[in-house]
Amino acid sequence: MGLVHFLRQPELYGVDPLMTSYRENGLVYPVSAARCTDGFGEALPMADNRFTIAVSLNALDHTLDPAQCVREMSRVLAPGGRLYLWVNVVRPVYAWLRGPANLVDLEHPHHFTAREVWSMIEEAGLRLARAETRIIDERLTLRRALAAGRPKLYLANVTMVTWFGQAVKP
Repeated sequence: MGLVHFLRQPELYGVDPLMTSYRENGLVYPVSAARCTDGFGEALPMADNRFTIAVSLNALDHTLDPAQCVREMSRVLAPGGRLYLWVNVVRPVYAWLRGPANLVDLEHPHHFTAREVWSMIEEAGLRLARAETRIIDERLTLRRALAAGRPKLYLANVTMVTWFGQAVKP
């Protein structure tokens, strides 16, 4: 939710299912014009065609229904509005690992390929304007991950890349 506090737009809104917890624990950026509320990406509490920009940073793979979240972001975007989406995706060669990963990686109930993300965008009525992938951390070796006690991080780094996309609502 952090980025919303630093964008330069006339109106800023943030939606997060943990917003109340953030407030109670003093984890909300203190000097922000953003109006933040509890909510779920699957049912955004905003009117249709309301925003010129929607941003989702590393959240789609944490949701219950990712395709519904993309449809909701499309719904609240005005015609000509842009969706900026960042999500970690499985490299095509490791796509066969998605099923087992969905079962054991409880923090990330969904593991997408880039093509699946692209399909969700198109099915929501958006046009993909730009997409790129980047290695998560090219400096991370198995030895470093094991020394840090984080072998799962190494596995993610080998099997996944970060996908950045920009889509436009026609």
